[in-house]
Amino acid sequence: MLKAFAVVIGVLIFLLALGVASFLAYRYYGNRNVKDTKNLEEIVGRIGDGYVNKNGNVGLVVGVVRGDRVFIRGFGKKSKERGDAPDAPTIFELASIGKIFTASAAQILSDRGEISFDDSVDKYLNPTVKICEKAKNITLRQLATHTSGLPSFPESFVPKIKDVLNPYKDLTVQDLYDYLAICENLGEVGSFDYSNLGMGVLGHILELKTGKSYETIVKDEIIKRLEMKNTTITLSAEHRELLAQGYNEQGNPNPVWEDAVLTGAGSFLSNAEDMTKFIRANFDASRSEISDSLIKTHEKQSGAKTGLGWHYYSRFFAVVTDEEDVIWHNGGAGGYASFMAVNKKTKSGVIVLSNTADDVTWLGTRLNFSAKNISFSDE
Repeated sequence: MLKAFAVVIGVLIFLLALGVASFLAYRYYGNRNVKDTKNLEEIVGRIGDGYVNKNGNVGLVVGVVRGDRVFIRGFGKKSKERGDAPDAPTIFELASIGKIFTASAAQILSDRGEISFDDSVDKYLNPTVKICEKAKNITLRQLATHTSGLPSFPESFVPKIKDVLNPYKDLTVQDLYDYLAICENLGEVGSFDYSNLGMGVLGHILELKTGKSYETIVKDEIIKRLEMKNTTITLSAEHRELLAQGYNEQGNPNPVWEDAVLTGAGSFLSNAEDMTKFIRANFDASRSEISDSLIKTHEKQSGAKTGLGWHYYSRFFAVVTDEEDVIWHNGGAGGYASFMAVNKKTKSGVIVLSNTADDVTWLGTRLNFSAKNISFSDE
């Protein structure tokens, strides 16, 4: 009886494995043989409308790039109080997508010989800053690839939070230095562990090296050169007129997060108009004067899990979905969410900006897959 039962279980496991293998083979083939229906605009509209209606999002803007072609469409509303839809100029908080600016600025400075990614942090931090022995030899490359062992948000920072809707606002540089002196919860150096603190430290090191604010560095090295006129940390009156109101997970208004210390972790705001320019600048070296440096940040690091700042999909997901040449990053703040992807092989990409704190990574991944495979109606 037990032998017969074991045989039945074995057969079921075999059939299940066969079914899974068949499904994966089907998806593998299908993802490499997508029919081009030449209706990308319609697909973007259908996906965007469906997402906003289903998830209760207030507003969303999608920018799709294919070579030199750019298509931008807004969905929903800029705020619950205003009926107008967001559009190409509408500004949203980028959150962690700003980490790509940090890594890119560091690469530009490296190309000029001002820093080296293989230097350790103690070379650049103020000589009066005490650094625990375990952290002294962390390199700038490890900061840029989330392999520094630094936690994302140290426990010692939690008591510093005075406003839960704006958690980074009251942190000071001294809080950062106090942490580096003791390094509590420092993980294994060399192992991937996503860290807001690590990228924040990298941004601070760029400030110490150049004598400029982080915002000025990124604007001088990237924003001005790509003519991204509405990409900023400091909001002018004109910027505020373009700003979409952010909403938290409870659907309540949430302010733009402020930060004077970990700005390198993601403090910039932007719009689809500007971010599609940044995407195109990452296609090839001829696109802009800084494109050669931007492309260097794509190089796979630390076991092919990341570039400098950029993420790569897991090997399994990338092979099954034919997304092996895609680099991406997402972002999430108190009232905003974002996603950006670049397909290096097909020179296509997407930017998704939402004024609701609802992760848009899967939405962006779907749109990016469409942008790679489907043409615009007049192509």
